[in-house]
Amino acid sequence: MEGKNQTKIDLEEIDLSPFLDYLNECHEGNLLSLANWLNKAIYMFHYLPEDAFTALERQNYCQIFMELKFAALESYDDQKKGKSSIQLINNTTNSTLRQGKDTS
Repeated sequence: MEGKNQTKIDLEEIDLSPFLDYLNECHEGNLLSLANWLNKAIYMFHYLPEDAFTALERQNYCQIFMELKFAALESYDDQKKGKSSIQLINNTTNSTLRQGKDTS
């Protein structure tokens, strides 16, 4: 995101345990809580001073938050259908990264 020369993540070796620990510690494993806080972060971007970010930066950061929120909601829906959480997060991360969206 910072620059185009960054190394891509090897999706076969990605360790999402820090993210899962955060989700469990701060949101008690509740994906809807995470989605709600992401919504609040997106909303608050509208109240930052205009010179804090360029219009493109603001758009890109909001897009990242939106993608994370949609991934959390998709994982929540899948979890309700009986799929495991770790599989869901890995699948969501993999599908998002495979799309090759460059928001920088």
